[in-house]
Amino acid sequence: MSTLKADTIQSTGGGAATLTNQEAAKVLALYDQDTPQVRGSTNVSSVTDTSTGIFKVNLTNAMSSTSDTYISGVSNHTTGLSFARTLTFAHDNTSGYTTGVIPMETSYTTTSANNVSDQEWTSVIIHGDLA
Repeated sequence: MSTLKADTIQSTGGGAATLTNQEAAKVLALYDQDTPQVRGSTNVSSVTDTSTGIFKVNLTNAMSSTSDTYISGVSNHTTGLSFARTLTFAHDNTSGYTTGVIPMETSYTTTSANNVSDQEWTSVIIHGDLA
């Protein structure tokens, strides 16, 4: 059996290599909205804190399209708060969604309202093809 060791693999044209029959997250971000600070990331150049509970993940390498991108994530509330948190993809006509910028929103729901709020532990995961 042979062992292949490499730090970087590129296509012959110099871009990202195509991995046949492989699926992996193209973007990972662990973001603290309270501070705000990026605690860890892959393929994230920065995060823009737009307003309470709303932020934009700015990608280092853009996705190939906005239509074939799967966006997911979780948000964990700060200690002592009892309502479950929801992280959603904030796609509307004012959000600025492009292949290089992914807008997100965290909120929690009570019996009377849906409340947008900053959260300490927010994880964003994005699948799809890079440009």
